[in-house]
Amino acid sequence: MDSDIARSVRRSRAVRSVLWGAGLLILGGLATTAFGAVPATTVSSTTVVASHTSKGLAALNATDAQGLSQEDLAGLYTTAINEFIEALKDSPKDYSALMGKGRLHLKTGEAEDALAEFVKAVAVRRDAGTLQWLAVASLHAGRLDDALLYAREILTLNARSTVARDTLASVAFRRKDWRGAIAEWEKVFPHSPDPHMILTNIASAQEGLGEYDRALESIRRSIAINSRYASAYFERGVIYQKMGRFKEAKAALMRAVELAPAADNFREGLREVEDMERSSKSDGERP
Repeated sequence: MDSDIARSVRRSRAVRSVLWGAGLLILGGLATTAFGAVPATTVSSTTVVASHTSKGLAALNATDAQGLSQEDLAGLYTTAINEFIEALKDSPKDYSALMGKGRLHLKTGEAEDALAEFVKAVAVRRDAGTLQWLAVASLHAGRLDDALLYAREILTLNARSTVARDTLASVAFRRKDWRGAIAEWEKVFPHSPDPHMILTNIASAQEGLGEYDRALESIRRSIAINSRYASAYFERGVIYQKMGRFKEAKAALMRAVELAPAADNFREGLREVEDMERSSKSDGERP
């Protein structure tokens, strides 16, 4: 189930683009196919509930398609939430409807609402798969202690859970425990279908330590794997900026903006570097 969690996080991340810290905490570096979509054929207590749940999950899973307009997404989200609500009216403990509703809230950035649904779902089925969603939602809601507890419980059930390890790394990053974050992400790296994301996360933590040369090497490896990953260029720009290499920072950030023009924080970073570059030139020209 690791990939479907990443898919939800990635859709949410598309709105905010980069999270926390130096603007780069990427939850997971997990494949967009991670937890596997919740099947739209789940058996429910009644035919009516099953029908509503199936339609809701189908609409929710359809939001993962590439090239959807905002209008298309809004329509699919509306269909999904209405179907889940109808299912839960008849069967308040329907596991698939609860999970679907929680996934929807997580995709749209409503972490607290997602948590509420996943808490209900875990009361119905307390397994590693359900707990992974609960850990991710807790992290997004800023409930770091809860996220840690869920991640540790997951590892007792599934020692290979990349979501649990990624959660531990993300909590450490949020708390500026850079070395702790790196240690956990290094455990995720060999098993991640998206290693370029993990390397970019590691680079961001290395940046936090002031280990700029190591961070640049991690970014180089990330871009070698996926040359169109905008966040890697953004992180490269941040590193160069901190090193006072404004020309190189500007080039990296321009590439980030080119690849992800809707990311406001990328544009803000570019403007900041351009201002710093102009200021640096002005200072150099003074007698």
